[in-house]
Amino acid sequence: MKLGKEVNKRLRKNLSHHVNKTENQPEKIRFEQSVKNLRLHAVIKDFDKYSFIFEKLHLTFLRESKELNLNLRELKLCAKNLIKKVTYLLENLSLIEEEPVNVKVQLRSVFIENDKSPMSYYEIIMCGNGTVSFDRYQIIKGQKQRVSVPFNLTDEVFEKLINDISGCVSS
Repeated sequence: MKLGKEVNKRLRKNLSHHVNKTENQPEKIRFEQSVKNLRLHAVIKDFDKYSFIFEKLHLTFLRESKELNLNLRELKLCAKNLIKKVTYLLENLSLIEEEPVNVKVQLRSVFIENDKSPMSYYEIIMCGNGTVSFDRYQIIKGQKQRVSVPFNLTDEVFEKLINDISGCVSS
């Protein structure tokens, strides 16, 4: 079974147990679990039969139970591979920053400016130690500050994202 499918299966199982314990679904559900070479930390705002609404999604990939030790060149290659593979989000990704000192790369989705709605974008930060954060932010016109916003991922997109990130980070 592919990693994404297995993570999704465990997450679904945990959520079904969680909901069965309490009749009213809590405001936020925190989920932390290790599956194979992945440690997943997620904050879920809501879910249904086919998708999740995440507030946070953080992944840590391990090699033989130890943190990875990727160099900047390997991270940049991984980022370029993700940009090519991850075409199923609302917007396409691009590499916007690399930090040689902290061995970190930052990808961001390309948002289309629209006068009527706030600008929203995905952000992926990949670190040399194998940690990957996946978030969505919004910038409201006239304000300089960005705010984290919940984002929806269908089961299929969630599984593909886990598989695609895992394929480049842990290879």
